[in-house]
Amino acid sequence: VLVRHGFGEIVARAGFGRRDSSPPPKTEDAEAAEAGEKERARISTAERVRLVAQELGPSFVKLGQIASTRTDVLPPEIIAELKKLQDEVPPVPFSEIKQQAEESLGAPIGEIFARFDDKPLASASIGQVHRAALKIDDEMVEVVVKVQRPGIAAIVTRDLELLHMMAAALERAVPETKIYSPVGLVNQFDRSITSELNFLVEADHCERFAENFEGHPEVRFPKIYRQ
Repeated sequence: VLVRHGFGEIVARAGFGRRDSSPPPKTEDAEAAEAGEKERARISTAERVRLVAQELGPSFVKLGQIASTRTDVLPPEIIAELKKLQDEVPPVPFSEIKQQAEESLGAPIGEIFARFDDKPLASASIGQVHRAALKIDDEMVEVVVKVQRPGIAAIVTRDLELLHMMAAALERAVPETKIYSPVGLVNQFDRSITSELNFLVEADHCERFAENFEGHPEVRFPKIYRQ
């Protein structure tokens, strides 16, 4: 992916590429390198950074989102591109979301919710939210259900291992990257995304904020239905 988006030099310097020093045959690798050179000629470095994150998937999109807030570390042109990763990502099919919700709750959706919209309200790199309704004491209560993307925990674990390795290799082999502190960014990302994968932490925060802002009608937080 890095080579295809014109970062072949970084791949070579950091030692991510092949160990064989002989000229590569005209294979998929060579075609990727050719595509990367063409992309370098027509697209800015900042945009290519964003394209890499998008192609590598949810963990890297999330890392890009966090990095887009680090105006103290990254230059403005990269910040501007990474902020585009804050936009909505493609949703997971409802059949997969339904299965994930039912496995998590231990019951069919129809037994818990009076209504569950199949069209998502919003979709992000870690989870997806759907409007629904609970029946509580013969009253219909409108709610929003946040469901984690299927398999995302395993993907994040795998990607974190890769990111830690890449960050260390970059700082070691490409000294000019140290001003961006790749290792520091990945460590921050690791703490952030590991916490975010536990939705109970988010539920606790919602309730804590609601309690702290009690008596301020202009500020509202979601009510958590623990059951």
